[in-house]
Amino acid sequence: NSVAREQPDESVCTKGDCLPASTLVRVEGKAAAMRVDAINLGQRVLCMDHITGALKYAEVVEVDVSEQAGPDIVEVELEDGTKLQMTADHPVFADSTKHMSAKDLQPGV
Repeated sequence: NSVAREQPDESVCTKGDCLPASTLVRVEGKAAAMRVDAINLGQRVLCMDHITGALKYAEVVEVDVSEQAGPDIVEVELEDGTKLQMTADHPVFADSTKHMSAKDLQPGV
């Protein structure tokens, strides 16, 4: 499992295992998405600015890859059928003002 963090705050997973290693992320300057376990320090990945709600590229300042057994993974299916996998405690914004753990999401939220 891997995590790429811009900077720690209360809405960021800080346990080092936020996303499955196979998670694809957008990297600035790359035509195709890359696996999160292939991301290097200094690369810029697409993320959400928690203040403005806008998408932006942010520099990766820490990468932690663990070969240990991963945490509980949940799958979230969006209205359009897109399926996302993340750790059960990964913060998810239910609206623009509050976040909750992925495991606490309910249909329609």
